[in-house]
Amino acid sequence: MHRNTLLLTAMLAVIAALIVGVNIGRNLSPAPDATPTPEVAPTPLPVTMLKYTSTKCGISLLYPNNLQVNESTTSATAFIDNIHPEQSAILICQPDIPRAALAPDKIESVTIHHEGSTATVAAKLYHETSAKDGTPVDNLIFTNAKKGLDVFVGGYGTIFDEIVASIKLL
Repeated sequence: MHRNTLLLTAMLAVIAALIVGVNIGRNLSPAPDATPTPEVAPTPLPVTMLKYTSTKCGISLLYPNNLQVNESTTSATAFIDNIHPEQSAILICQPDIPRAALAPDKIESVTIHHEGSTATVAAKLYHETSAKDGTPVDNLIFTNAKKGLDVFVGGYGTIFDEIVASIKLL
């Protein structure tokens, strides 16, 4: 047989095999779609409240156990949420903390209770925004007359609200 005839026959055989294969493939039922396995979200650990006491500031408060507490050697303590840093808070006590000059609608009166007593102290909650980027910031400031110090708690969000609601004077 001539070489060109052999090549033509081989090529026609390959084309015929492809056509037959495609037709057989059409007749087969398609494989069922693999159902994706649902992603299971990690179960959040239950949040419990822990008590923090600052004898220097003369207060106690409750904070969620998922916060990292960083105390400085002076009178500052940071309560940091490493996953959601915007949900962090800071506690500072020192004499004469300046109050923000805000419109009256941005200042809220809050009552701080003494631990184990019915006595209370008036505090002011200042609703500000960061000059840098407009992020809301809340600052609670009050005077602890027993210690002769002003107490400043700054932050924003639900964690800040929980901390502020739990503050007690010693």
